[in-house]
Amino acid sequence: MRRLITLILIAGFVAFGLMFGTLNESPVKVDYFFLSTEWPLALSLMCFFAAGVAVGGLFVYSSMWLGLRQRVREIKGQQQAAESDTPAQPLAPIKTDE
Repeated sequence: MRRLITLILIAGFVAFGLMFGTLNESPVKVDYFFLSTEWPLALSLMCFFAAGVAVGGLFVYSSMWLGLRQRVREIKGQQQAAESDTPAQPLAPIKTDE
């Protein structure tokens, strides 16, 4: 059921994108620092939307990654503190055949 809903949503977004693209064919001048081009309005909006999603995803990923690294450092510090508090002793005596 979940896959069906996902497929319906994807099909709806594709249909919306196709309608948006066909209705907005007017060219838009896009100026860069050293270059300028003309793209259809729908293509330029989709490209800049995708770039925004990518940059936003990188920010979210990097914030999660930095938070996880800090958590790993905290756990390693706790582990080292626990190991230094208890003396290193074997759990059971080692038996030898002598």
